[in-house]
Amino acid sequence: MNTVSQRQVMGRSLKLIPTNMEGVRTIESPPPGFDPRKATLSDLMKYGIPARPDPAKFPKGAQIWDRILSRAHQMVVPVLKPRPEVKHSLYMPPVSGSATDTSPNWSGGVLFNGGPFDFVYGEWTVPSVAPPGWPNPSSGNGDWWSVAWVGIDGWNSGDVLQAGTAQHVTLNNWNLTTEYFAWYEWFPNNWIEITNFPVHPGDTVAVSVQYLGLQNNLGQGLATLSNLITGQSTTLSFQAPTGTTLQGNCAEWILERPNINGSLATLPEYGQVSFSNGLACSATGGTGADQAKPVNMTDNSGNTVSEGSSGADWNCLYV
Repeated sequence: MNTVSQRQVMGRSLKLIPTNMEGVRTIESPPPGFDPRKATLSDLMKYGIPARPDPAKFPKGAQIWDRILSRAHQMVVPVLKPRPEVKHSLYMPPVSGSATDTSPNWSGGVLFNGGPFDFVYGEWTVPSVAPPGWPNPSSGNGDWWSVAWVGIDGWNSGDVLQAGTAQHVTLNNWNLTTEYFAWYEWFPNNWIEITNFPVHPGDTVAVSVQYLGLQNNLGQGLATLSNLITGQSTTLSFQAPTGTTLQGNCAEWILERPNINGSLATLPEYGQVSFSNGLACSATGGTGADQAKPVNMTDNSGNTVSEGSSGADWNCLYV
């Protein structure tokens, strides 16, 4: 989405301010009345806004830029909370030659061609979740998780840079509670919840993660999340975990069952999650999510529990 020179300008020129978590900063909000459509490249980079892609080369990127940045957004200085009980699970088998791959914890689309990737973007509607079989579940107790995210790496690489939404439902003696929140992670570090950036079922979110490092060795990650219903946006800047280098070998649009306290979670019923306007970029160009490979999530018996399928959008269907 950006040229190499734009990435380098962004890495040097971001106006960063601290958050409540050491080592994590956010981008200073533009002044009142700031119009990115009329701003100079230098001012765009100062506030972490990529330049408008060339419509002739990246028409999809230009359309996304126009649509998102024509809206007024309230920038939120994020308040952060570690969630050490929640952990991403990497997937390490070789890519098969089949049209669709399977995973014990991922469903959706994984893009392998066009990298190395340093930017990925997608939009989805936060699903409402319920215990399997609700309103007549098999037990009055249980705990179920699903997470939706966009990311770079994680399939056959020991790192992943990602951000998204979490959907969590619990039954305790037939008392039902739900939890929905936005988060980011650079594995192997812990998940970080953004406590003052609320998301609810039915909200449409736009999420991107970017790595400033493939060309300039900055080792810096950016995660930007926008709630297109509430009009709130937030951006986080953070360094790679110690000893970790992003590979850029794949980009993803994923519905996952995460690792909770050392074990893979059980999926709640979530209906369908559709990732739209998916785009991944490298230094040389952009690739649409429609070029990604479908991945189905299977249980321990090999049964499909969440199906990834492509169409106008990437769809993850609860089975």
